[in-house]
Amino acid sequence: MIRTTICVHPNDYISDHFVTGDIYENKDINVLFRILWQYPNIALIDIGANIGTYTMFAAAMGRLVIAIECFEPNYMRIAKAVQIENLHNKVILIGNAVYSKSGQYVTLTKSPESVASQELIGVTSKNQSVHDPYIVTTIQLDDILSIIKQTKFRSFAMKIDIEGSEYYVFESGKQIFDYVDIPIIVVEWVFNSIPTNKIRKFVDVEPYKEKSKLKETDPKTAHEKCKQIQGFIVEFPIDFLADDMTMPKWTTSEGMAPISLWT
Repeated sequence: MIRTTICVHPNDYISDHFVTGDIYENKDINVLFRILWQYPNIALIDIGANIGTYTMFAAAMGRLVIAIECFEPNYMRIAKAVQIENLHNKVILIGNAVYSKSGQYVTLTKSPESVASQELIGVTSKNQSVHDPYIVTTIQLDDILSIIKQTKFRSFAMKIDIEGSEYYVFESGKQIFDYVDIPIIVVEWVFNSIPTNKIRKFVDVEPYKEKSKLKETDPKTAHEKCKQIQGFIVEFPIDFLADDMTMPKWTTSEGMAPISLWT
């Protein structure tokens, strides 16, 4: 059994899983375990590390992790967890947002349900005298190539979860993709695929389908990115409609029938 520390937010959807003794996206974490066991010499690039679920479990397995997390309250929680577990030699923390240009200020959304999860809104200006964790500085993915070279690793798994901005990773990381072998990329991208773990109730299906997709907002880029895909692993999103009651109501004839009838 692999144990680690996750430092949580109060009243946060993702953190609440850990507070109640669960592991957020535990099935996906198990997929990560299988990947790392299958590739014993691979490291991890965790883009959109959030509060560090993937980062901390991979580091606990003895793997090197480059964790990119732009939201300072998340970054500080990962740093604290790394300190508690004494994993300074396994985790490299980078506190920027991956974007098409370096050195830009971008604004993040504020979610009342999930303090730890944000979407990138767009470029803004910054008042240097005011500290705002929702205004962050950008890098291109290629900016971390020098860090990657220092690690001596030439093979990485990559997990990307940056809420609709995933294509910036591919747009700004061409040198990295040429330099290192990345056999595994775990990402939700381009098509707003359904089913997805982001939809936990049936009433949320239509609003999710209405969200802008890269294939619609920038079809040329979407087409180019799809052409670059050489292989992928698809794990069925087991949390799809997890919060919905899919059984028939007991007042219906279907509800009164034994469950074994439908299995």
